[in-house]
Amino acid sequence: MNRPVYACVSAIIPAMNKRGEGLIDRKTLAIIVLAVLLAVTLSLLAYTVVTGEMSKSVSSFTQSADGLDYSDEANWHQLPVESQAGALNVFVIYPTVTAKSQNTPYILDQNDPDMLAGAGEFLSQSITPIFDGLQVNIYVPKYRQYNGAYYTGNSYEQAFSEISGLPRTDIYNAFDYFLKHYNGSSEYLIIGHSQGAALASFLVSDFATRFASQATQDRMALAVIAGWGLVDTIVDNSPYSFSKSPTDKNVILSWNTATAEEVHGDYDRFTWGDKTTLCTNPTTFTGDDSDTAQVVRPTDLGGSFPGEVLLINEPDSGFTTDDISAVMDSANLGHAHLYDLSLFASNIKANLQTRLRI
Repeated sequence: MNRPVYACVSAIIPAMNKRGEGLIDRKTLAIIVLAVLLAVTLSLLAYTVVTGEMSKSVSSFTQSADGLDYSDEANWHQLPVESQAGALNVFVIYPTVTAKSQNTPYILDQNDPDMLAGAGEFLSQSITPIFDGLQVNIYVPKYRQYNGAYYTGNSYEQAFSEISGLPRTDIYNAFDYFLKHYNGSSEYLIIGHSQGAALASFLVSDFATRFASQATQDRMALAVIAGWGLVDTIVDNSPYSFSKSPTDKNVILSWNTATAEEVHGDYDRFTWGDKTTLCTNPTTFTGDDSDTAQVVRPTDLGGSFPGEVLLINEPDSGFTTDDISAVMDSANLGHAHLYDLSLFASNIKANLQTRLRI
């Protein structure tokens, strides 16, 4: 008999006899203890195997040593204080939120104070108005992002190449950890803006196709990719289709907001060579026009870039966002990119309540 077990048995029997709680010989009790230990060991082994299989059934991605470790809560910008059971889980990827000088690194540290402050401002202005009051759990990973200073003078393709490096590695690690340790069997929504939208486009195409199980793919209720040209080839290589209806699920929504000034100009952020960008109208959630916004092809209006963008009209034309005039005045009716989500926060919120019943 194992010496520690025997010692334990020897100590237990006299105590039991002394209390008069029953007489069990040492051999019988030893067998009982061994049986219990064996049962516990087998249970732990089974749990380990099942947990490992469950993880594989969620995602086959292997955490990259080059990426951040998201088991460390310090690498999350926001986690639920207390997760709501049965709620929709929302995975948020914030945009480029700071532009350092061009003598600073191309890729910023995840704890850069200006970046963290900008991320917090984005969340309060663009994410909170959409999800406040809805039954959701919000998860926001920190990540090492492309320095906004280098968008000037660089093409869309150059920026995309940089974003495809460490930023993508971090987001893959974060999303994989989210799926395996936070999401469980719940439905989830992915939302990203600008640089965050580019990274979200990786999740719905490359990550989903290569690593996500069928069950994980099916749990993706919606992906919102705003402020980055979503090209048709990304959707073609994705298990998800582009949304055609205000009520469909397991689909992608995307738009790039522009004013008339931008549509008639030559803005690199819309340019993807000869590729076609896709566009949802977030006031109707179809390709149909509204009084507020319309999906247009800039080449049809004298612009030089292909695909579709969302042309917004001037203030007081039907936006549901509060104080739209002040918002657009601050944008000088020119560069509307910063407001891809905040302009339509109430529209998006109302649609989510209908589409996902949250």
